[in-house]
Amino acid sequence: LNEVEKQNGYNDNADEPAVLESLLEARTGATWYGCFAQRTGEATGQGNLLLSRIRIDTCGRYLLTASRSVARATLSVGGVVVNVFSTHLDDGSASTRVSQISQLMAWAAQASEQRILMGDFNASATATELQPLHAAYEDAWAAAVAGGTAVSYAGNTAGNTRNGRIDYIWRSK
Repeated sequence: LNEVEKQNGYNDNADEPAVLESLLEARTGATWYGCFAQRTGEATGQGNLLLSRIRIDTCGRYLLTASRSVARATLSVGGVVVNVFSTHLDDGSASTRVSQISQLMAWAAQASEQRILMGDFNASATATELQPLHAAYEDAWAAAVAGGTAVSYAGNTAGNTRNGRIDYIWRSK
């Protein structure tokens, strides 16, 4: 999840990572685990949250340029280590996103395979700044569309956010 608030004056100063985890547990009856990375590295503020029903072995946080962050959860899924990353890149500058993608990919490369990078990349699928991701990772939505397995809600068959696609799930090849 992106734009999650933690005790910074929004939503009655709530700790949204804890609230969301608790609500999921109440609704599903299962234990949930979270990994939160605040945008500027402080203990409170807006950031990225990974939630999982699978126990998170390690939770990592990395700061990108322009006050953005990445959360990384390492999970063991059926004996296979999976590193899951969540980020929210700059919305105003392609050149800033180029730097952020380079930083994200360098940090992710330090983690073992398998890797899943996801979040709000604030760029269209054909944007130049996404080319390194296209080269190193598979776009899960594009793969699902090509394989005939893509599922979307009514009125949004293209997987768009608002008027275009800016949210992605990239999986290691």
